Amino acid sequence: MRELKRIGVRAFVWDFFGNIGMTLVAFIISLILTRILEPEQFGLLGMVLAFTAVAQVFMDMGFGSALVQKQNISSTSYSSVFWLNLFIGSLIFILLFFSSKIIANFYEESELERITKLISSVFIISSFGNVQRLIFTKKLDFKTQSVVSLIAAIVSGGVAIWMALNDFGVYALVYQKIVGTALTVGMFWYLSSWRPSFVFVKEDIKSIWGYSSREFLDRIVTTIYNKLDVLIIGKLFAPAILGFYTRAFSLNAMIGKFTSASLNKVFFPLISSINNDKKRVHAVYVRVITGVGFLSIGISGLFYLIAGDLFVLLFTEKWSDSVFYFQLLVLTSFMYPISSIMLSLINGLGFAGRVLKAGLYKKAIGLVPIAIGVLWGIEAFLYARIVFGVVGFYINVLYVKMTINITVIDQLRIIITPLLLGIFIVCFLQSVISTDSRILSFILDSFCFSIMFIGSVLLVDKKIKVLVKEELSRFKIWKK
Repeated sequence: MRELKRIGVRAFVWDFFGNIGMTLVAFIISLILTRILEPEQFGLLGMVLAFTAVAQVFMDMGFGSALVQKQNISSTSYSSVFWLNLFIGSLIFILLFFSSKIIANFYEESELERITKLISSVFIISSFGNVQRLIFTKKLDFKTQSVVSLIAAIVSGGVAIWMALNDFGVYALVYQKIVGTALTVGMFWYLSSWRPSFVFVKEDIKSIWGYSSREFLDRIVTTIYNKLDVLIIGKLFAPAILGFYTRAFSLNAMIGKFTSASLNKVFFPLISSINNDKKRVHAVYVRVITGVGFLSIGISGLFYLIAGDLFVLLFTEKWSDSVFYFQLLVLTSFMYPISSIMLSLINGLGFAGRVLKAGLYKKAIGLVPIAIGVLWGIEAFLYARIVFGVVGFYINVLYVKMTINITVIDQLRIIITPLLLGIFIVCFLQSVISTDSRILSFILDSFCFSIMFIGSVLLVDKKIKVLVKEELSRFKIWKK
């Protein structure tokens, strides 16, 4: 038992720091490429990636998770999945390659035909390494995966930067993905002792299809839904507009990831372990939402305030059109970490069906902003997204009420104080801080907002004040 715990902790540490390293490397490379390339070049790649994201779900079909979840996997099962992956990867390659002209015609961008043909090679390359990756995952060997991913990211990023500096344009981004995939597969083959045998057993596939099919259906619906905005924006507007939008969206997504991803990994098993103690579940939920709400609202308010300076300082003036999109996206970004905790609570208590229903309701109402965007443009889409994002958040609140009997008012009361204070401080600082220096404006806004927000919330909200004091005291004890 102790050995299992030790392995689990080590796997978590490697996964956590591996993700941080990958995110940091990816951000630095993206930052450099953003300063060299033009928004429309990112937009062109984004158009193709909307299709490849859906194709990627078919590539795995849920077999990966099924192999990791199932005990006592035979070598023939791994081989059967390997050959099936290779067949599907080859099929996707052929379909994308010969559909490249259709995709180019759909977007009315002739350059997309060549880009799609090149990107399609990623599927046949990656199909050779999927099973090796799964074997490392099943062994909880996240160290190898983290090192491989980091090396591939650095090398492929270096290739992309060199190509961008030598006027290869969008193809710098295309070959970044191809080189990164090829390096990853090559290193997995070199480091793994497993090799496929020339066998394919249908029964092996059937034995895991029951589990994998459910995940596959959920992932395909979610992926198509998540890429609808890119498809519509790419179809209706110029590539530069999509480039501005995807840049704003990716930075906003990074904020949400860092405010809740690691905590969410811990919260789900924690709730699962105490699900029979309703009072304790209630207390833990309130405590976590209090902390996450305080953190996410503060970060969202800060990024809304510094968005203009941040984009120009990081990405140069040519990306300034992304600022407006980013500010509209970040208005509701504080809700995503909170919603993530809510859904983990419901899942942890064993009500996965409620999570599925809540997701279907939110996807249904999420189609409305897309329809509005088609009729009235991207700005209308973003404003509608805010409104229906609030509605989706309210659906999560209702399902939490149904699950642990905490009223809607009590849940909203947890976040209302920091939310109102954050809005007031942003409006106040926007009206009083004015300078021609972007660096000075960035520093003043960041410093003043942080001090005013933290200070005012701790002064007004007693629950957050108590929570912060307790966490600080724990940190002191841990240091000793």
